[in-house]
Amino acid sequence: MTKIVWIASYPRSGNTWTRFILANLLFGKLDNSADLQRKIPDIHSGVAGVHLWGKGTTLVKTHWMWVKDMPLREDTAGAIYVVRNPSDVMESNQHFSMLRSGGSLKKANPEARVVAARAFIDQYLANGGHPNFLKFGLGR
Repeated sequence: MTKIVWIASYPRSGNTWTRFILANLLFGKLDNSADLQRKIPDIHSGVAGVHLWGKGTTLVKTHWMWVKDMPLREDTAGAIYVVRNPSDVMESNQHFSMLRSGGSLKKANPEARVVAARAFIDQYLANGGHPNFLKFGLGR
């Protein structure tokens, strides 16, 4: 089985950006995210058999924590851990959450958006990260 080098990070830390840089260096210019997924897949979006079976090494994106029961742990050769300023990560997660709110926060008045942003930040800090991410084993 292929050995995996994980490109690991907390969500919104620049993992996809890092994957694009590495893929362009290793495979030449990529035109879009679909090309990136074919070259350096995101484990959370699915990994093709070509990435897992063979004799070489492959790069795979993950947000999982390194734990004893992590899938494919026994096939790990190493990891690249992407770290971003925690304040920037929190702000990016807050902005992303607002964008994914189904449009309700986009349509809200500015005061309501400020209240929602503060509530998100308070909850994020109290939990050591996004509470939904903790449920899925993505860490703090």
